[in-house]
Amino acid sequence: MKRASLNALRVLAAVAETRSFKGAADKLGVTQSAVSRQIQTLEEQLGLRLVQRDNRMHALTDAGSLLAPELQRIFSQLDELINTLTQSKAADIRTLRLAVHENCLQWFLAPWLDDFHSLYPHLKLQIQQADEYLTEASANDWRNALERNEVDVVLSCGQMRGKGVVMTPVQEFHWQLHGDAKGPLFSVIGSGDLSNLTQQQRNAGTTLTYRGVQEVANTGMALTLAQLQHGQLLMPSHYSQPRQGQRLALDLPAQELTVEAPGMLQTFHARHKENELAVVAFTNWLRHVVTV
Repeated sequence: MKRASLNALRVLAAVAETRSFKGAADKLGVTQSAVSRQIQTLEEQLGLRLVQRDNRMHALTDAGSLLAPELQRIFSQLDELINTLTQSKAADIRTLRLAVHENCLQWFLAPWLDDFHSLYPHLKLQIQQADEYLTEASANDWRNALERNEVDVVLSCGQMRGKGVVMTPVQEFHWQLHGDAKGPLFSVIGSGDLSNLTQQQRNAGTTLTYRGVQEVANTGMALTLAQLQHGQLLMPSHYSQPRQGQRLALDLPAQELTVEAPGMLQTFHARHKENELAVVAFTNWLRHVVTV
């Protein structure tokens, strides 16, 4: 038996659907005589009569009735797959859902993103807001979000414990004191900046004079208030270092004091995603760019 022609099989499926050679010809955009030839060729290849030809009626034989439904199912699935690949471009574009705080995005990550997109044009970043510093409560929330597949990667400072989460160190940083030494000190909640500074001063047997402490939600708020109220803040070094020729304009003088106890900027992703292309590409790229 000769192998059946794929075109002829598709023609038979069309005849079964439309119940006529004319209907099949209209559906496939060919002539009626072309449909007739394809059916005749298929019958010769299979050695079976598939369509009855009686007074222009084209009913299926028993063999045709057995074969046609399976052909219709197969071609329907094939058409759906081809449509998905060609119309949605889902095979070419992958989306990485990244959670990062707006300060970290603006002062650390954003200057590098053109480089990332040029290296990985097939990866699309979908960015949402994260915590600048992880607390125990927020770390639990983000761990649950990662494990429930609500986000792919979290970029933040701190720790996130759990067997289902992979932590990847990106950059160690210190805090540099900026601003008016006689003004109020603006400390970021959850950062550990003030506690580390206090411990360092205690160990050194020295004290730092400032006009009160005000706790704020993030570094951006601390910077704005320090500028407006002639105060001071502890700026993380990974914000103030030059990135791609750009440097954060603080408009505040740097003091001769650095908190030696380091913090750590890290990426976090679910363990079940550690081999996914988008996750691997982003985490490896980020670790590379901060070391060059």
